[in-house]
Amino acid sequence: MDELGRVPASVAGDPAFWRAGAISTTLVMLVVLAFLTIDSLDAIRAGGARVPAYTVINQEIGYAHDARLGHAMPVIGGEQLLFGRKYAPAEAQALIAKGKRVIQSRACIDCHTFFGNGAYYGPDLTKAWLDPAWRETWMPMTRQATREGAMVEFLMQPDRYPNWSRVMPNLGIDREEAIALVAYLKWMSAVDTNGFPANFAMMQQTRPAPSLSLADAGERAHTTHCAACHQADGLGVPGLFPPIASGEPFTAPERLLKPLIERGFYKDGKIVQGTVRQHLEIVLRGIPGTAMPGFGDRLDEATIAAIVTYQRNAFGNRSGDTVTADDVRAAR
Repeated sequence: MDELGRVPASVAGDPAFWRAGAISTTLVMLVVLAFLTIDSLDAIRAGGARVPAYTVINQEIGYAHDARLGHAMPVIGGEQLLFGRKYAPAEAQALIAKGKRVIQSRACIDCHTFFGNGAYYGPDLTKAWLDPAWRETWMPMTRQATREGAMVEFLMQPDRYPNWSRVMPNLGIDREEAIALVAYLKWMSAVDTNGFPANFAMMQQTRPAPSLSLADAGERAHTTHCAACHQADGLGVPGLFPPIASGEPFTAPERLLKPLIERGFYKDGKIVQGTVRQHLEIVLRGIPGTAMPGFGDRLDEATIAAIVTYQRNAFGNRSGDTVTADDVRAAR
C-alpha cells in the first residue's frame, strides 16, 4: 500500500493477494469465534456465570432490580425445599432433565417459544415460578397448600382451570411429569436472563397503592386476583366460570348454578341485581362445591372493597355502589 493506504494496481489485480487476505481474515475470525464460544459455554452451563446449579431448586429464589446493572436479577436465598424434600445434585439434575423432556415431547415451544420466553400466543415461563398469582389465586382455586402443588394440579388438568382468553390444552401430563416440569420451571426462574421479562420485579404488591383511585385500584386487583377465571374483560368462561359482565348469559350444570343463584348471581350474569352484601359474601367466603375460593383470609379490606366496587361499576354494570373498607369489615 502507498502512503494513502491504497493498494497498487499491480497488486490489486493479483488473485494471490486477495486469497491471502481472505485466509488471514478467516483465521482471525475463527480465533475470535473460538474465544466467544468458550466464554458463552462457560456462562450458560449449569453452575456457570449465568445459569445456577440444578440444586438451586432446594433454595428460595427471588427477583430484584439491580441499580448497578439497570435491570432485575435473580436473588438466591436460603433453603426452600421443593415438594418438601431436599434433592441431591444427581437427583436434581435427573429431575430437571426429565422436566425438559416433558417440554420437548409436548411441543411446548410452539406456544411459549424457545426457552419459554413467551410470544404473542403463550405467556412467558422464564419467571413462572415467581408469579404471585400461584399464591393469591391458584392455590385457593386448586385447594393446594403450596405453590408447587397448585402448579402440578394445573399442569395435569389445565382445561379444568382455564386461564385468560386462551385455554391451555390438556397435554396428558401425569403427576411425575408435572413434578419434574415444576422443578424445571423453578430452576429456570434462577437463570440470569438479562432482566427479561422487563419490569417483572416491579409488579405491584397485593395491597393497592394509596395514590391510586378506587377505580384504578379495583381494576388492578381484579386483574391480579379474579381475571384468571372471570377474565380481564369480565366475560368468564362458558360452563366453568360465570361472567361478571352485565347481561352475559351463563350456562352451567345445575350443581354450579344453584349455589350461584342462592347468592344473588343470576343466570344472565347481572351480578349487580344482587346486593352488595351478597357480592361481598362471595368474595370473602367463596362458594363451597365450586372453584370459587374465599379471599377473606388472603386480602385486606381495602383490596376487597376496591374489587367489589370495580366489578359493580365495570363491564357494563352501572350500580353506582361504592364499597368501603368499613363495609368489608362489617361483612366479615
